[in-house]
Amino acid sequence: MMLRYIKNFLPVLVLLLLTIARVQSLKGAITLLAWNLDKAASRNVAIYEKFYKPMRNETVDIIIFHEACSEESQVKLQAMTPDMPIIYINVKDHFMKWKERMAMLSGPNPLCPGSKLSQRFKLGYKLMCWFWYKRFLDYLPVDYAWMLRIDDDVEVLDGFRNPETWSYDWQSPVKIASTTWLQFPTNVTSTPEGIFEAGMNEMTRELLIERKRDFTWTDSGNFYLAPYTNVMYLDINWWRRQLLVREFANRVEESNCIIISRWGDLELWGYNTYIGETKPYLLPFPYSHKSHKCMAKNQYTSNQGSREQYACIPHKANLELPLAWG
Repeated sequence: MMLRYIKNFLPVLVLLLLTIARVQSLKGAITLLAWNLDKAASRNVAIYEKFYKPMRNETVDIIIFHEACSEESQVKLQAMTPDMPIIYINVKDHFMKWKERMAMLSGPNPLCPGSKLSQRFKLGYKLMCWFWYKRFLDYLPVDYAWMLRIDDDVEVLDGFRNPETWSYDWQSPVKIASTTWLQFPTNVTSTPEGIFEAGMNEMTRELLIERKRDFTWTDSGNFYLAPYTNVMYLDINWWRRQLLVREFANRVEESNCIIISRWGDLELWGYNTYIGETKPYLLPFPYSHKSHKCMAKNQYTSNQGSREQYACIPHKANLELPLAWG
């Protein structure tokens, strides 16, 4: 009797849970991984003036992941924008865990053997790549529906389009958006110093074939698109539903290829876009990227006509891509 009751009620329960999931997770997070909060000062003030204040609602939180920022520096940064509360999340255990894992590596992985090129990058940088590829989702509370990553070497410029119109819609086709999508060949070739992406294509092919998904890339000039991740939008609810994307991320973790061969979060999010069968969108966010010493105003051609493109790599930006929230 009880079993029959549960069986009859189960479809209603599933529908109710799906409905709740669609309406409760609307909040967003503007995120940063910081080592020195002084570097984040101008970024935070600009976000407050050009994004947070115009929205005039409580659906966005400012989250700063950090490893060892002092309480004094946290209070100092918060005082610069008292009306914009900052949530600090300590992620030191992420870096400690992977430093220990690095010490335990028994040898190279033939899938991603590493190279002189990948060895140039310190372990801290590789751990940052891994954090922004997957681990940040382990620290982000479950009630966030979307995230906008803005690094501390980003200078937010005037001209951000109508932030007050930004509202989360689970039915929106925009799952991943970036100011620039870079083209990478799937048939990567080696240079005298090696490459970063060796093995990504093979891992993806193996996973999709195992799961009986078509793998349409060939070895004859195809390319994939990857988002410029220093400013990137992600629909987190979409990520949670993507079992195949998450399985790929788990395989990346088990391979240690981020540590060994410096697989980058930029390239890996390109593979996530492909595996998750979602389209790339251009993010209307004007900025300059200090680390790469480039301004963020160029031209691109979209399917909506010629518009101003917010990109730091103009020779990679001539793609016919739709504009998110245009």
